[in-house]
Amino acid sequence: MMAISRRLSPRKHPLQLLMGDEVHIPTIRWLFRNEWRAEMERSRLAKIRTGRTRYGAAVAVFFVTLASAVVCNAATPTISQEDLLKKIESGEAPLILDVRTAGEYRSGHVPQAINIPHSELASRLAELAGAKDREVVTYCERGPRAGFAESVLQEAGFSAVRHLVGDMYAWRRRGLPIERP
Repeated sequence: MMAISRRLSPRKHPLQLLMGDEVHIPTIRWLFRNEWRAEMERSRLAKIRTGRTRYGAAVAVFFVTLASAVVCNAATPTISQEDLLKKIESGEAPLILDVRTAGEYRSGHVPQAINIPHSELASRLAELAGAKDREVVTYCERGPRAGFAESVLQEAGFSAVRHLVGDMYAWRRRGLPIERP
């Protein structure tokens, strides 16, 4: 059987430099197919190890967190800023849970709020054990972290979890009272 060969274009492939201008294209492709795939896999793994793909994963995690927060917020009853302020001023304030970071909490928070960052809430539920039957109002800066915290509290058996409408961002913009430690 005669090998099919053809003359390649003037732009030379590195194999042409080694083997001459006449090469059997299908054979060359078949010979190097597995090495090419292995090289592509090595390249992909190198990108993962060096972190060049971290942004794609971060974006995916962000959207999953945002979607879960939207679902949680949709299912959680809310309390308006005015209603919460009236309860605070009348001395009948619920447990107010600020789930922002400690630094954000120190920069100003809703009066009488306690701070447990959303990332630590599951491990610090024992601190809130006495409030399972009380009304608990959660908030963060704009909503997603509070949504996560609400789902943690509801799974732990807290029966009256509410979300502060507008969170701290709206509280601050309306000029409502802010406490600083």
